[in-house]
Amino acid sequence: MIKFFFLFAVSLFSDKIPEIILDASKNYLKEKESIKNYKSTQNLVSTIISNQGKVIEKRFQTGIYLSNGEYTYITHELELNGVKQILNKELVEKSTKGDFDWLTKEGLDTHNFLENDSDIYIKKILVSPKILKPNYYRGQIWFDSKTKRIIKIIKEPIIKRKGIEKYFLELKFEKIYPYQMPSSTKLISSYNFGHGLNKIDIEIEYLNYEFNLKNQK
Repeated sequence: MIKFFFLFAVSLFSDKIPEIILDASKNYLKEKESIKNYKSTQNLVSTIISNQGKVIEKRFQTGIYLSNGEYTYITHELELNGVKQILNKELVEKSTKGDFDWLTKEGLDTHNFLENDSDIYIKKILVSPKILKPNYYRGQIWFDSKTKRIIKIIKEPIIKRKGIEKYFLELKFEKIYPYQMPSSTKLISSYNFGHGLNKIDIEIEYLNYEFNLKNQK
């Protein structure tokens, strides 16, 4: 089913990249070169449903990004099903970026882009990878027609890893920051690794962005 949809979708695209994508890519890459690091405060709400019940987890955390692609998340406050948890020390988690951006050179070279259902205010672009490959995503990217800034990104993996039944990600860029950064993220997912279905929905609000801090390496 995935392969059929993929082949059908690719047939709708041409090799010509829409002008809005080329302009947006230039702006995006210019911004990316000038960002050495950044951090933001984040309000995160996770809703986890499994055969053991439902858990709502809320975190107030700081996210720190370094230009080498490393992310550090520091949880200051944690709440489970309405009960605030006592933390002896802040929780620190590290991760790296698992996919790449459509507006990079690799993204332009390996994906097809098709303008769809746009108007004078918003340009909506359908995105589909040219080949089936892990960590490649299909979806949509919306731009402000005048500024070429990103408004929204919607994406899902073209190949789901074993055990992943659903993975849908939406990023909104509703606030204007010095650089194009999401103001909120919503993830809808479900997993089954042999112990029953787990549904995980995550919503994150990003606040107080700070860029190129001197005390971050």
